[in-house]
Amino acid sequence: MLYTFSNIQSRKKGNVIAIESTGIMQLDFDHSSIRDYDIKELKQAVFSLPFVGFCGLSCSGTGFYALILIEEPEKLSEYAEHCFEIFKTEYGINVDTTKGRLLQDLRYISYDANMLLRGNPDPLRIKCLRRNEASKNNFEYKPIKI
Repeated sequence: MLYTFSNIQSRKKGNVIAIESTGIMQLDFDHSSIRDYDIKELKQAVFSLPFVGFCGLSCSGTGFYALILIEEPEKLSEYAEHCFEIFKTEYGINVDTTKGRLLQDLRYISYDANMLLRGNPDPLRIKCLRRNEASKNNFEYKPIKI
């Protein structure tokens, strides 16, 4: 089954029309990034975070994905980028950065007899999202002639 986490009227590149977002972000952990870990233990560790509502195996059965409730659905991309960075720097785990940051991203739902489900996760709220550095060109000094 294929699923998206927002109500999308159009998914055309450059013309995405989103009607609403569910506030759910997906993080995908591919086998190539987690092969040195016990997948059951890693899945449980990710699920222990209070904002994770679901963890289940990927279609291949060698990776898994997590569904996370976020406080500000309009900042999905920023939340995803933040989580990618935190998992990499704090836990040494690379998250698949090709999925999760766009409203139109799709998710194949697969069967997992040992899925982890939390009925009422606490929304993730990131107080200080990292912003892109401003370019120096934006702050050029231009003297005013009087």
